[in-house]
Amino acid sequence: MEAVMATRIAYLTEVHKLLPNNHFGARKQKSTVLAISYLQEAIYDAWRGKQTLSLVSFDVKGAYNNVATGPLLERLRQRRIPETMVKWIQDFCTDRKASVVVNGFTSEVEDLPQSGLPQGSPLAPILFLFFNADLVQMAIKEGASMAFVDDYTAWVVSNSAERNTRIIQRDILPKLERWERESGAVFEASKTAFIHFTRYSDLLRDSDMPLCFKGDQIQPSQSIKVLGVILDQGLRFKEHLAEKAEKALKAALALKRLQGLNPSTMRQLYTATVALVMDYASPVWYLAVSNKTLSVLHRAQRVAAQAIVGGFRTLGLDVAVLEAGISSL
Repeated sequence: MEAVMATRIAYLTEVHKLLPNNHFGARKQKSTVLAISYLQEAIYDAWRGKQTLSLVSFDVKGAYNNVATGPLLERLRQRRIPETMVKWIQDFCTDRKASVVVNGFTSEVEDLPQSGLPQGSPLAPILFLFFNADLVQMAIKEGASMAFVDDYTAWVVSNSAERNTRIIQRDILPKLERWERESGAVFEASKTAFIHFTRYSDLLRDSDMPLCFKGDQIQPSQSIKVLGVILDQGLRFKEHLAEKAEKALKAALALKRLQGLNPSTMRQLYTATVALVMDYASPVWYLAVSNKTLSVLHRAQRVAAQAIVGGFRTLGLDVAVLEAGISSL
């Protein structure tokens, strides 16, 4: 029933445009790759105008668990979800009970006065989109924003990094704190990240001026992870590929330790493990990196190809890839 309700809400959302276009996740054709591409294009647009894009990224603490039922129902009504569905969701979110089972022992059933949205429910992601839709739709002076379920990212564009920092401090952070008070949600200051996207190091295009958020000083960093992709200041993706190469190599070595499997099964495991790591968000970074940068992935691909065909370590990469029947980088 939860899945049925989630499907119906998602259908109404897209047909009647109930959520902002810059709200990604838990929606059809609103994938991780599309969200990062949206941000990437905003960065390139800033660079075309010889400007700096300064970005700050936030994460909601215990997102689903801390959703207050009252504000959620109010926002569903504001965005024209039918009243019969709102009442069903109210019943779904209230009078919840729970018990703990450990080694065959079951505790007494306890009431959960503030249970939020249950983790793992197919209904939780789409409801959270409505919970923070007002935040995502909030206008930002000289910038824009986007969100992927509970990950919220905002940015400002100008010809001065210090000016961007002042605008974020003066305009964006107070709005976030006000949204926290109205919603009962809490942003984790420790997970807040700040960066200036630029390929120049002069005083105007870059800056070391920190942000102050909840009493913490947030220094601008050289790179930031957004939805699993490491974005460096110049969008060179060297750090991202280095991390993926290390993880893919570990997966390839684990694959190589398997014995007695036929090549077709090994190829299937390669696709589900090694290739999945290497290819993550490849439409975002593939055309932006040089062949030299891309070569860090070759070792993992060679090890995996040798595991599939059972060849020696001296087997050339191109031959191994061809014999294994896997895609070349």
